[in-house]
Amino acid sequence: MEKNAIILGEIRLKKMSNGCTISHPDRAILIVTPVFGCAIFNVITKDKTYAFDLKETSNGFRVDTQEGIFYFEYDGLKSIKERMEANLGVSPKNQAA
Repeated sequence: MEKNAIILGEIRLKKMSNGCTISHPDRAILIVTPVFGCAIFNVITKDKTYAFDLKETSNGFRVDTQEGIFYFEYDGLKSIKERMEANLGVSPKNQAA
């Protein structure tokens, strides 16, 4: 894990099956890492790490993986992303003219 990673908390992954969401048996940890002016979100399970773009759905947020699409809910995640991006924004001195 990166030294500047921020642990946001534990989440419960869910997977869509036959039109219903079912819980994944393992819990996961949601972290965010500021890298080169971007907020990189990662979901870490006991054996894998998934980086993802923040994709909001009617089921919360989604993580696209080789094993399929996982969903999770995390209150305030969209607000956290917006605040981090505002704090990591491009300053006028390093912005292209």
